[in-house]
Amino acid sequence: IVDDGSTDGTSELLDEYERTYEQIQVIHQENQWIYASFNNGIAKAKGKYIYILNSDDRLRDGILKTAAEKIEKYQYPDVIFTKVLLHKCDADQNITVYDYTHVEETYPEDLDIRGKEAVRAAWFDLFMSELARNQANFYKRELMVEHEFRNDVYGADAFFNIEVASELTSAVVLKETAYDFFEYDKEGMNTSEGKYFDYEHKMYNDIFHQCLYNLLHWNQYDPEKYLAL
Repeated sequence: IVDDGSTDGTSELLDEYERTYEQIQVIHQENQWIYASFNNGIAKAKGKYIYILNSDDRLRDGILKTAAEKIEKYQYPDVIFTKVLLHKCDADQNITVYDYTHVEETYPEDLDIRGKEAVRAAWFDLFMSELARNQANFYKRELMVEHEFRNDVYGADAFFNIEVASELTSAVVLKETAYDFFEYDKEGMNTSEGKYFDYEHKMYNDIFHQCLYNLLHWNQYDPEKYLAL
């Protein structure tokens, strides 16, 4: 657990967790922002796979056990993509609009993708379905150690997925919902939602062109499909 300069009593609570549960390590740091915190946590992690949970979101009950079973079943893929449901909610996480992007109904069965060419052929759809745009996936630890998150834009998770895509030789999409992401109706409770950053235009332009570069390099570029975005 990375405590990124908290001032509300979280630090003391985490120290108690660390004393109580041998599985928990706590990293206390001066505020470095979200993606530096990811990198610092990854550097200390010991497992074969890494999954990142933001402090204001929620993992579904049993999903770590399910993922461990699927990792073994599918012979240790490079990445297991998981469904992230976006909900609108109040300040107490009472959901007012459930799964408003309709992710839960996608992928009714596990999708097992084998071989570098197969992953590349599927990658555009994985990216456009949001699966490859965030960090809420099970990645082999060595991938995350070799490719740090940049810490200057809120879309660094998308850039991370674009960067590692060329190295993937296997991937699985879980049919089970794994992660609940909450968009709060109270101003200021989400890091980036409803805010404007002066780098946004360049960030999205860079995402577009880096995706395009990958697809051209892989001979997977379909101009009608891509330019219709």
